[in-house]
Amino acid sequence: MSLRALKEKLQDAEQALRNLEDSRMSLEKDIAVKTNSLFIDRQKCMTHRNRYPSVLQLAGYQ
Repeated sequence: MSLRALKEKLQDAEQALRNLEDSRMSLEKDIAVKTNSLFIDRQKCMTHRNRYPSVLQLAGYQ
């Protein structure tokens, strides 16, 4: 292999690494948002939701 071909492979590998790092950051951000959403649902909404009958109870199935 020539030096030029090796440099091109290196550039391709570095670009692939940057793409993977961008994907990882995006996934980590999504996980953080979903974790926060679950926290809000469990800690803040669930207490209010438990005060009311469920859809099944309202429909007469329970």
